[in-house]
Parts: sequence; structure tokens; C-alpha cells
Amino acid sequence: MKKKLSVGINILGHDASVIHINEDNLDIFAVENERVSRFKHDGISASIGLLELKRNLKLENQKIDWDLSFCYQDEDLFKNSYYVWKNNILIHEIRKIFKLKEIKYQAEILKKSFYRIFKESLFKLPTSCNFIYLSSLYILIYKNKKKSFLESINKFLKVDFTRRIKRDKFKLNFYDHHTCHAASSFYFSPFKKCLSISLDFDGDKHFSKVILFNEEKLTELVKSRTKKDLNNNTISIGAIYSQCTEFLGYLRNSDEGKVEALAAYGQKNNELYKKLMDSTSINNLNEIIIKDTIIVYLKKNLENIKVKIGKENIAAAVQGYLEDFMTSYVKKIISEYKVTDIVLSGGTFANVKLNMNIYEKSGLKNMYIVPAMSDAGAGLGALLLNLKDKKKISYDFFKSKKYSMPYWGPSFNKEEVLFNLKKYSNKINIKIFKKNDWIKEFAKMILENKIGGLFQGRMEFGPRALGNRSIIGNAGEEKIKDIINSIIKERPSFQPFCPSILEEDRMELFEKSYSNKHMTCAFKMKDKFAKIFPSAVHIDNTARPQFVSKEDNENLYLILKEIKSVLGHGVCVNTSFNKHGRTIVLTPDDAIKDFLDSKMDFIFFEKVLVTKTV
Repeated sequence: MKKKLSVGINILGHDASVIHINEDNLDIFAVENERVSRFKHDGISASIGLLELKRNLKLENQKIDWDLSFCYQDEDLFKNSYYVWKNNILIHEIRKIFKLKEIKYQAEILKKSFYRIFKESLFKLPTSCNFIYLSSLYILIYKNKKKSFLESINKFLKVDFTRRIKRDKFKLNFYDHHTCHAASSFYFSPFKKCLSISLDFDGDKHFSKVILFNEEKLTELVKSRTKKDLNNNTISIGAIYSQCTEFLGYLRNSDEGKVEALAAYGQKNNELYKKLMDSTSINNLNEIIIKDTIIVYLKKNLENIKVKIGKENIAAAVQGYLEDFMTSYVKKIISEYKVTDIVLSGGTFANVKLNMNIYEKSGLKNMYIVPAMSDAGAGLGALLLNLKDKKKISYDFFKSKKYSMPYWGPSFNKEEVLFNLKKYSNKINIKIFKKNDWIKEFAKMILENKIGGLFQGRMEFGPRALGNRSIIGNAGEEKIKDIINSIIKERPSFQPFCPSILEEDRMELFEKSYSNKHMTCAFKMKDKFAKIFPSAVHIDNTARPQFVSKEDNENLYLILKEIKSVLGHGVCVNTSFNKHGRTIVLTPDDAIKDFLDSKMDFIFFEKVLVTKTV
């Protein structure tokens, strides 16, 4: 007898994800494709995540009827099935043919035309056999611009299932993209009634929506439509930021955080900032209106602007534009609809300095940002909307402390960890601690200015490492930030790191803050403490903290308490456990590989300490 599973998915373009909620005990399993494939923002397949879910539920050998809820329903960008094929099915084969290891190399390949890639693949036989077969199938059958969005997605999933999980069947439900974002944020917020604002590059013909949630009722209030200019450039706030990201030499839809960090070294009051602010307005329906000449302007003028003002000021201009316009927009929405509890979602709200400005200046009362604010989280929203339609959940199901932390991914027990470590026995030393002795040892090593990995429990869902797949360092030592950037993460020196901080120390350390557990908002640390904890703050004394209570993550809490006993406050540097260009480690094997490829000093798999042989 087949088992039926309801699952939320995102499978288009980037941040593919799979989310399952057990309808009996409401336990959540969620995993992003990138954690499995180790390609950042991966979007190539639904079955990668579904297979991971089957392994987690111990259903590898069982046939499944999948009831899939998808976080798009009418996306013009994908009606031409070329996008789906090239960026989802074919890219899996392209990675094998060209032996790609990181997203930046994949991006270079994808700049080429499909036909050029196909031609080059002919010289890569026999590795390219499957690619050539699928490409031929695409050219002969699927390259049909008249095919509807729903037909294209169903066809893509059918091929995807045939290749990886042949015996399983699926049914696909479609939901509006921004409503999915909004649902993911509302259901996990503490609010009964609130305004939801979503903002991203584009989704189902819109880049932003305002929705009012009032217990079980959902009312769409405002929708800001995505436009195309005469050159087919997407016109949206996210598109403007991504265009500047790419111009500055970074990867769009991946490296926007680098622009956010670089902005702190520049000044926003320049010609680019004024042009961007002039390009964007709010009409009498509270829709965001953007002049359709702005992307062409950026493409034509950014090089000359850089010569005049430098790249730091370009970053400051686009960051300042994002902060100032969106803060004024949220302020207007609050004033118009008289609701001061706000939830935020969509990839643009991954920008923590934007969120800080909204928190401090818009006049809201309370704010919540969903930890998985990207399209991965939209897959969660699609599942929630499906369960709501079936009357299997109510608005308050997920508002208890049980769901406050998104530790929803795979976990590995001690036996599985030790089994993986055996493969590296000639390269590592292992020491096993009794009970909680390892926590004191972990804190001691951090205070000795060693840098270590913390691998425990279930994987985090969303872009932030929250203590289960983290690299930890001493926030009280200034050189730690530079060491992690230069010889461990191998990334630009201007990028800051996030701290994990005891909730009990929050009000003393920060000028203004709220109990943010997910590193989704920046706050200004008081000058006195910024000097005491220099590796916890950016050049402007802001930090993107995870405020930790015992019920959130007991082991991390106890480590911070040990650090507090020495430094006076429970503060540590906490960055994601990965080398730059790779994704956060999912498995013990991933962790060991990144450990051996970097200059980290140790890993604790809870009671199991791993160091390198001399």
C-alpha cells in the first residue's frame, strides 16, 4: 500500500526546498537542495529533497504518493520551458560534464548560449551522453513557447521523478508566490493579527505584496507589479540591487550580502542614490512604482559613476536607497491600515540593515522576519496554505515555543558520526568526552583563541547558522574576525561576522533591540561593548545577533554561559560552517571535508572532539 505525503516545494531558479509537516504530531522536516548538492542557492530538482525526506522518514524502499504544494502559480518567466530545462534538469548534467564545484563557476558556464554548451558537450563524451540525450529531447519536444506554465512544471516534475524516484507518483497544487512568502512568516510569528509585507526580485508577476492576516482570515491589500523594459530587463527593487551587485563584481542572487557589508565603508549621498530615489514612488493605491528606464540607466552609467565616486559609495547608494525607500513605504502602510505588528518575508528582507532601519524608524510596534525568508521559505508557505485549505491546521498551530527555532533538517547520531570519521582516521584525532564535559572544553578552546566547528542536532532551515552547523570564535579578540575571513572562510576582509549572544545580556549590550533569535535583523551595539567584542560587530558597530535562551539551543546556551564566566558576557562569533563558495555543511562527512580543507582548529560533534594530526 502506498503512503501519501503532503510536501511543500520550491523548484524554480534558486533556493529549491522540500518541507513536510507530520499531520499527526506536527513535526517539521525541511531541507534546502543546496545543503545536499553543496551548490549555493541550488534549484535543479525536487527529487533531491524528496529523497532526503524519504531517508529521514525511513521510507527509502516504499512507494509514495506525493501531494506537492508549489510556491508559484502563474510565472511568465518560466512559461518558456527553456528556463526550467536549462536551469533545472540540464544544469545537473552540466555540472558533471564541466566538473563544476562552486556556483561562481556554474554562473560562468551559464553565460554561454544553450547551443554553445551543447556543442562543447560533444567533446566531453561519454560523460555528456545523458546531457546530449536530454538536450535532444528538449529541442525536439519541450521547446514550445505555447506550452502553459502548469504544463511545463508538470512535465519537468515527471522527467525529474522518472530519473530519480521512478516508482513514486505526484499531484501538484499551485499557490501564489507572495502569498506563500506571507503565510510562512505569519504562521510562525507570535501575532494573531498583523500586516505582512513581502519583497523579492519577482514572483507571479509581482515583486511585493501587502496582506492583512487576522486569525484565519487573509486579505490582500496591495500588490506591486513587476514590469519589463523594452530590453526585457526585470524592473523591481530586488532587480535594482542585483544589478548593482553584479556590476561590483559579485554574483547576483548570491552575493548581495557583500554589497550590504561594503556599504558601511561608503557614503550614500551621491548622484546614484538620488537617481534611485527619484526612480521609485508610491501611488494612491500604495503600490510601489518604478520607472522602467532605471535598469538601462544603471547598465549605461555605473562604470562612469564608479570612476567618480568609487565602489564603496555605489554600495552605500544602493543600500541607502533600499533602506530609505522601504522604511518610508512600511511607515506609510502602517499609517494607512492602522496595524503596527508587521511580518516580513521574501529574499530582499535577508538584508539585515534594511530590517534594522524598518525596526527603528517606521513606527511599528512588533516585528517578525521568517528565518527562511528566501524562496526556500515560500515552499513552506505553499504547504501551509494547502493544509489550511484542507482545514488541517489553524492560524495558531505553530506559535508555541516548540517552533521558535527552525532546527528542522536531518540529524546524525553518535554512531553515524563515528562511522563517517573512520574514513579519515589517518588525518584526524578523536577524543570522546563524558556527559557535558565537552561544553566546558569547547568554551575553554574558544577562549584560547582557537576556532572550532559546532556540529549538533538537526540542520537549520534558512540561510543562517544558528548553532547546529556553526563555526565559533572568540568575539573578544579582534584578530579572530580577520583569521576567519582570511584563512578559514577565505572571503573579502570587509565582511562582518554574526555573534551569538545570551538573551539575558541583550539589553545591556545594545542601544535598541528585540529578542531576535534568527539573525534576521541588525542592531547597534553600544560603543563600550563594541570595543570589548570587536569581532562581533561591523565597522559601524552593528551586529546581526542570535539572542540565545536555554530553551532555544541548550548546548549553545551552556557554552555561552561558560564564556560569560570569563568575559563577563555570553558572546561568541558564530558563522556558518562552510568554506567560502560552499554551502553550510549538512552531514558529518561534509563537515570533515571542510575542516580538512581549512585552518580550523577543531570540531565538536557534541561529545566527539576532532582535531587534525600533526
